[in-house]
Amino acid sequence: INFDGKIIDVVDIIIVNQSQLISKITAYLDSKQVQ
Repeated sequence: INFDGKIIDVVDIIIVNQSQLISKITAYLDSKQVQ
């Protein structure tokens, strides 16, 4: 992600249920880069 001219590393974890529908999305970012 390019945020205010800074490149931020992001990882998204997507959990699907038995019907293959998205049940949860969690995004993790490198907090050292967001200051």
